[in-house]
Amino acid sequence: MKPVLEFANVTVSFGGLKAVNDVSFTVYEGQIFGLIGPNGAGKTTAFNAITGFYKPDKGDILFYGESIVGKPTWWISRKGISRTFQNIRLFKNLTVLDNVRIALHQTARYGLFDAAARLTPRFATREEEVLSVSAELLQSVGLYDEKDKIASQLPYGKQRELEIARALALKPKLLLLDEPAAGMNPTETRELAKYIKEIRDRLGITVFVIEHHMDLVMTICEEIAVMDFGVKIAQGKPEDIKNDPRVIAAYLGQEVEESA
Repeated sequence: MKPVLEFANVTVSFGGLKAVNDVSFTVYEGQIFGLIGPNGAGKTTAFNAITGFYKPDKGDILFYGESIVGKPTWWISRKGISRTFQNIRLFKNLTVLDNVRIALHQTARYGLFDAAARLTPRFATREEEVLSVSAELLQSVGLYDEKDKIASQLPYGKQRELEIARALALKPKLLLLDEPAAGMNPTETRELAKYIKEIRDRLGITVFVIEHHMDLVMTICEEIAVMDFGVKIAQGKPEDIKNDPRVIAAYLGQEVEESA
């Protein structure tokens, strides 16, 4: 398999605190990869380093073999990395369709004059393209029937799916999901797991998840890395991670035993 993301001996410090300390892992093409650990383990810091919010003190981060360290967030996004956030960030007073259209406008090919005038052929053509692509994307992720609903009126699980759909609007090669099951009940979590797998299978993209919800991680991830106090303490298949004494001691404990 081809490496998509290589996190190579990365250290990120805040003052004297090493939030990520000499951590390495590789995410391969087509994989659903999970990063887990207790609060404060360094998971979100790792995500923020990948997306350009933080610059590592040491190490390198490669995307398809090219270093992305020190690159601005917009450059990393255009290279093909999209992310969601733990707290849902939607335009809640707009429709489902308009939420996706706004995401697609980041790639608009008309200029400021075209947008201001709203009557130029370039603007009209691009708006038709945006509407068509938005509808196709919602169809592909199973949200087309909700396209005219106001985002805030969707059930919580559907709002999370819409946020993921907005991230997909940029046609990423790598999708980063930051605790996608946060706040969900068991039924919503099962639906989300199915949704993420279908996205990977249908669209052929690589998915990287950080999550506290063990049922979700153990269900969808083919490879899991575990962090504790900024250090990677384990990596392997879900069954190996579930039974690793270091992981159980650090974080998972009896919860995984019961949910298996």
